[in-house]
Order: sequence, then C-alpha cells, then structure tokens
Amino acid sequence: MVTAISVSGPASRVTRERLPEIGRRVTETARELTDLLGGPTP
Repeated sequence: MVTAISVSGPASRVTRERLPEIGRRVTETARELTDLLGGPTP
C-alpha cells in the first residue's frame, strides 16, 4: 500500500515561519496513520 499526505492553504496561513511546525505535524500524523494501518515505521 502506498499513501500520500499533502498540505495546502492560503499563503497567509502557510508561511515560511510555520513550515517547520507544519512539517512536524504532518510527520507525526503520518506515523500515527502508518501504525493504525499496520505498516512499518521507517
């Protein structure tokens, strides 16, 4: 199984300053979904 997650939003909310925080949240959510689906965690 292959999955993907994307992030989109207005530039006023997805700023360069917020990218590290957004990246951490996406990574955490991806790990949680991988665990729920029974996939391997890299």
